[in-house]
Amino acid sequence: MARPLLDKLNEFGELSALPTSPHDLPRGIHVLRTTKRQYFIGRSIDNQHPVDVQIDSSKTDVGRLHAVVEWDDALGMAFLRDLNSLNGTYTRQRSKKWSRVPTQGVPLKRGDTEIKMGPGIADVDGASCRLLYRNLFDKSVFKKSFHYEHSAGVGQHGEVIKCWQRDNPMTVRAVKLLRYGKNPAGLTKLRNEAMAEPTMLSQAQDCPYICHYYEHIDDPELHTILLVMEYHSLGDLYSGLGRNGPIGDGISRVVIAHVCLGVKFLQEVLSVVHCDIQPRNVLVASSGPHWRFLICDLSMAVRLPDSGTAQGRRGTWRYAAPEVYLEGRISKLADSFSIGILGFNLALGLGECPYTEIPELYAEDEEQKWFMSRRLRWKAFGARASTECAEVMRSLLQKDPGRRATILEVMQAKWLSTGETLTAIVPDPVTGSRRSARLQGIHG
Repeated sequence: MARPLLDKLNEFGELSALPTSPHDLPRGIHVLRTTKRQYFIGRSIDNQHPVDVQIDSSKTDVGRLHAVVEWDDALGMAFLRDLNSLNGTYTRQRSKKWSRVPTQGVPLKRGDTEIKMGPGIADVDGASCRLLYRNLFDKSVFKKSFHYEHSAGVGQHGEVIKCWQRDNPMTVRAVKLLRYGKNPAGLTKLRNEAMAEPTMLSQAQDCPYICHYYEHIDDPELHTILLVMEYHSLGDLYSGLGRNGPIGDGISRVVIAHVCLGVKFLQEVLSVVHCDIQPRNVLVASSGPHWRFLICDLSMAVRLPDSGTAQGRRGTWRYAAPEVYLEGRISKLADSFSIGILGFNLALGLGECPYTEIPELYAEDEEQKWFMSRRLRWKAFGARASTECAEVMRSLLQKDPGRRATILEVMQAKWLSTGETLTAIVPDPVTGSRRSARLQGIHG
């Protein structure tokens, strides 16, 4: 069974018995990871001489602690050292002559390396041991550049992990994994689909309200495209603002303002609809008093044709516009509805459902019925939101997209364009103008 992708990210090698001597290792394949510096090899079975790779007890030419594989993170390389064994350790590649391994060690270079523990002459009585070391590090473009630390979140189309650069450990990045699989028949199609997100992110780098993207790595060894992006330790709205209780009108205005600015850039500059505006896809770049929020995750985004309408059902059901799920019709106004639900949820509390009931979304017909009849908790919302906020949310949450407010109309609303917090002016990400709207300078 294939190991999960995350388990593979820090693997630098494998030790296994050669096909000609399958019983040398009683526990099969041993995976070596960069999170552990040394892997001891030998016949020891007691706690006094613990080993990581245990050789079968019948291999009497192998010492209790015979050799060690050591990982050097600075060099990005593994070394094999003999531990002053009685019968020596030997290596060879591509069936060349055996070379004895000194106590100071030899590098385990690219490709496969045969390792022999026992006499350097022919193994007459079968008491020596032969292993195969597979170099898993040099085959991976990602592993040579980044060290995987831990998972930072899971999206609908890929997991995000926290990594640091091997050549500069102080540089931390968020890396999104877009796996395209091993199926040769659909490989090109899957890779092209996975490349849609990094293409849009690279075109959105001039917008300060979209998470900064550095590069993508297409790693054939992992069958994965990895998006290297800015890392934000505060996380998304759930982790950065909390799930319990209303967020408050002041911060909610900042969130909606910055999301609108990011969406405006996507729509006006790239003709792209995000299609999945929701708390998990809004990052907290900086906290108060100067809050800053960023849109992330363009995996659901759609580039609109000249007609201004695309086809498809996508997005998170709680935040999706009704015409997207009921008719499969995507326009710029789909993002308006999602922003409305986001603002609604901020007023209620991110941990609360904005609807009067939550459906069992299993059967498609039941799902469609719910979309036609779903009702928002306007009474609870009205008790927690300001009048100006309620006006904006009502304009965004119109079921009929023809009556729904556009992003530009929302940006001109009183709730976002006035107030004591709107004192610092920054350029509009689309026009570059400092006079287009006071909204561009909103701070919490």
